[in-house]
Amino acid sequence: MASLDNIEGFKATITADKITTADGTQVVKGPWEIDFTITSGKQKIKDINLAIENEKLTVTKVSVSSIGVAIEGKTDDTNNALPKYIPEVKVIAADGKEIILNCSSTSTTKNGFQWLYNLDTKSNYAFLGDMDIKSVSIDGTTFDMK
Repeated sequence: MASLDNIEGFKATITADKITTADGTQVVKGPWEIDFTITSGKQKIKDINLAIENEKLTVTKVSVSSIGVAIEGKTDDTNNALPKYIPEVKVIAADGKEIILNCSSTSTTKNGFQWLYNLDTKSNYAFLGDMDIKSVSIDGTTFDMK
């Protein structure tokens, strides 16, 4: 969120009846509401090279921010189809707390695909906020994010 005013620490609410793509196609039907506190956030990005054999995928990047975990990769599929496989993802905080995240979406990127993980085990949004994330585990392989 960009603002000329200092909005750090303000409590905010986003409400929507629908979410659409850039061409106007509805992708999520509402109504829904999300409450959050505005923070500058601490995004951590790590380039990785993890082969996932289920669909011959290569995971190339992990990004952790206050809104979840984004995992980017490429498929060996020449049709550039999105992967059907969704890996198990867990974040581990510096204090030892572990959170299992579920994937909320899979989308195409310029170089492949991206999974977005920001749901808890009950499919509720699980924002990471200001948690100090030490590492991310993808299908049991752990990557240090410090």
